[in-house]
Amino acid sequence: KMASKATLPTLPSHGPLCTLTSSSSVRYELCISTSVDNTLVVHLTSADTDGSAPRTWTGTYSQQYVEDITRKSGNFKKFATFHTMLLESLREVSNNSLTLDVLT
Repeated sequence: KMASKATLPTLPSHGPLCTLTSSSSVRYELCISTSVDNTLVVHLTSADTDGSAPRTWTGTYSQQYVEDITRKSGNFKKFATFHTMLLESLREVSNNSLTLDVLT
């Protein structure tokens, strides 16, 4: 690790942070975790109990990709800042200033 990299916040029990959310009347379990090499992992599983098989989507994003995409959006964030904001939106501790929408 390079000394200039920011330290990431520690996830509970060193595992993913998960929450239930809904989009278009479908409930989802959304889990966010990071690896030691600053790779962001987003795991989304449908959580409906209507008897249908759960649908799962997983995305993996490198530190470089996250920083590039925020730069392209015109609102650059360092990986550690983006990660913290993402976790705060899941924990809902940011006084509603951060929200996370699941677009399906």
